[in-house]
Amino acid sequence: MRRAFGLLAFLTLLSRFSGFIRVAVFASFFGRGPESDVFLTALLVPELMYRFLSEGLVASAAIPLFVRQRGAPDRERTTFWSIFWTVSAAAGVATAILAIWAEPLCAALVPGFSAERLGTLARLWRLIAPYVLLSAQTAVMTAFLNARQVFGPPGLGPLLVNLTIIAAILGTRGGNLEAIALSVTLGALLQMAWLGWLVRAHGVSLAQAFDRRHLSFPLMREFAEQVAPVALWLFLTPIVPVYERYLLSSEAVGSVTILNYNEKLLNLPLGIISISLATVLFPNLSEIRPEERPRLLRRGIWALTALLLPIFLTIQAGSATIVATVYQRGRFALAETDLTAAFFRAYAWWLLPTSICLLLNRALFASGSFRFPFVAGLTAIILQIGLDTWMVPRWGPPSVGWGAAWAANIQMFLLFAGLWWSGGIGDWSGALVPAAAGLLVSLLAAGPQAAAFPALTAWIGWSDKWALLALLTGWWGGLQSATALLVWPFWAQDREGVASEPPSSPAPPSQD
Repeated sequence: MRRAFGLLAFLTLLSRFSGFIRVAVFASFFGRGPESDVFLTALLVPELMYRFLSEGLVASAAIPLFVRQRGAPDRERTTFWSIFWTVSAAAGVATAILAIWAEPLCAALVPGFSAERLGTLARLWRLIAPYVLLSAQTAVMTAFLNARQVFGPPGLGPLLVNLTIIAAILGTRGGNLEAIALSVTLGALLQMAWLGWLVRAHGVSLAQAFDRRHLSFPLMREFAEQVAPVALWLFLTPIVPVYERYLLSSEAVGSVTILNYNEKLLNLPLGIISISLATVLFPNLSEIRPEERPRLLRRGIWALTALLLPIFLTIQAGSATIVATVYQRGRFALAETDLTAAFFRAYAWWLLPTSICLLLNRALFASGSFRFPFVAGLTAIILQIGLDTWMVPRWGPPSVGWGAAWAANIQMFLLFAGLWWSGGIGDWSGALVPAAAGLLVSLLAAGPQAAAFPALTAWIGWSDKWALLALLTGWWGGLQSATALLVWPFWAQDREGVASEPPSSPAPPSQD
């Protein structure tokens, strides 16, 4: 499992690095001007699909079903195509809605945009809309491969998408937004072709797609019933980023763009560490015996705390250095750097609780519980909207990060309550210890870290951003080493008793 996590994390690193290059190249051509506001708002479509799929829109119900059929090729193929066509039908409807009603949807999303910018946004949205269908279909393929313990090769798919977009930006030299938007859909097609080749090696081919023998309406109904509460919650989650952009579109020009740039920064550790770990743990949680799940989850949360806490503290210490290194070039100047750094510090408080929520949701999905994630997620959505409404007029655009952090922590504790309800406090309470420890250390150490690093750089007298980045990297290395030494005894005590290989027959899911 550690090898699979390492490989997937490395490939995700490549994908996220290409995402950084994509955003940095775009920023060098467009800065935070009106064109960037329009295009990055259009990119909300793929960003939301990424959020849906990383939260388990398809995998939450598909992976347990695939695990159950593993070892029976005919049933595996039937399960695959039943889920594939169910997902395709739902995603196809969503794609049609986005394309047909682009203008009113865009006007509702960003009412502060001028009529000209809204017209451009609607055109871009129609070009990107097919990404919804294609990414949902590739999610089924990825879930099928993950259930077979294949994690690395599917991780190359997002890299193909980013490279295609980068090529379009460079090829047009920032002069044709429509061509750049079309490259998003083209990249998704390349990703689908790659994953199609991978699943073909595991006995699933296009020739079976329209064979009615590989369709099972009871399986389609079971998948739909299990995924329905997860889908309802996830389809409500766009309310938050949409509302954030609604608020920020009435703030200073470029605030929406800065929010997008900040999300790219945070998606790097979220993707490399949190989503990779959740992706690898989920099939194992689905396969092992129910009594072994709390210990595996506890180890996962200790690992998250050890890896993400130093990153959080490093962001508090040197957010301006990170932003300047990544973005400050061309039309992205010092004012943009300061605002993005303020966003970055605030949103960093959201990183650890959100990552823990990814693991808690997987533990509930593996246990056959789909309603608790819905309740916790819906509560977090309502809370974040209320906090954003109250905080942004008082403390400015970066305060959306504080609202997100508060909502994520409430969601995390509600998910813990769901685990206790379904499995007993004695079984799951140990997993709360690393989460609480991470939150406590964050509260105690964030302020001193934010003061210490600027004081050190002032004392040394360095001003070059690359020299400061090297110093900040060493700072992170020291924090990482210290955190690893502190966490290791707690993580290692759970090594005994966690199955290194899954049992031959997975336990059936329970019902909540």
